Amino acid sequence: MTKRNASSTPPSRLMMVGAWVGGIASVGGLVAMVLIAIDKLNTGHGLDTYRTKWMVQDNWIGFIVFVVVTTVVVLAAAIIGWFQRRNEQREVQQLQAKYSEGHHG
Repeated sequence: MTKRNASSTPPSRLMMVGAWVGGIASVGGLVAMVLIAIDKLNTGHGLDTYRTKWMVQDNWIGFIVFVVVTTVVVLAAAIIGWFQRRNEQREVQQLQAKYSEGHHG
């Protein structure tokens, strides 16, 4: 774990509010786009193309596949991280028990 330096200052309240507002807006936009994609798939227009802000052409099936794959990868990373933290905590407990004051001279 990283520790903060004594000289580091926490972010300002305005920065925190901005981060929360931006995060909520991003999640809202993603949910809206997923709902649009589901509606397009249900009406038989899943292969209709759309252009992004950067003029990249995609279709709604490709977008849904991207969202599903991204979700699976994030969940897999979270599960792997959880197992890794659990194993590290177990190792720390074993080392503390091995080298504690009572057992070590």
